[in-house]
Amino acid sequence: MKKFFLYTFALAAMLVTFASCSDDEYTDARVTHYAEITLDGDDFMVVEKGSAYQEPGFYAEMNGEDVSSDVVVSSNVDTSMSGVYLVQYKYVNSDGFPATAERTVAVLDTADPYEGIYTVAPGTHRNSGGNITSYSGYDLLIIGNGDGTYTCEDLLGGYYYLRAGYGPNYAMSAGLSFKDDGTVELLGSHVPGWDDGADSFEGTYSDGTFTYSVVYAGSLVFNVTMVKN
Repeated sequence: MKKFFLYTFALAAMLVTFASCSDDEYTDARVTHYAEITLDGDDFMVVEKGSAYQEPGFYAEMNGEDVSSDVVVSSNVDTSMSGVYLVQYKYVNSDGFPATAERTVAVLDTADPYEGIYTVAPGTHRNSGGNITSYSGYDLLIIGNGDGTYTCEDLLGGYYYLRAGYGPNYAMSAGLSFKDDGTVELLGSHVPGWDDGADSFEGTYSDGTFTYSVVYAGSLVFNVTMVKN
């Protein structure tokens, strides 16, 4: 019986020793430092169509060290065509963890009578069965497609996209045709987040002011005025 207890005690001691070695073996004391990328200038820029895009610059720091030279910059900016483009900045540390930043660049033809940045004006409102919700002040883009038609960033005037904070998937992107008599034709519309579009549309344009009414989701009526900046 005494031998049994001795053997049991020795086995337990071995297990404790192995367990201790195992804990030490897999202890990882490394510290991972993460970079931070700061953009110079604004994260949204407007560039004149046909001009050159000038990178405003950026700074990346990790653990007090300047690592800007190791940042990879990728861009799809094409200033020969109106549109919205992205400049992306990325740094990956030695452990594979990325730091990223992004700049949006709108290429616009300021000589175009319809293309540009529009601000949603006071008086804009949503009518839901007689319940009126007013909103204004949001900036949205109307971009030329190069064929005489245009794309409006959000025909709902930013109601869900910006006011409610749902994001760009809940903006109603719309194709438009501006007529010589001041009327505006809706060529198509789509809200990706709900996979639907406008039920009906009536609009006019005069001297930089775009006024229209959109019926959406059966009974919601959006009466919107946008003024070109």
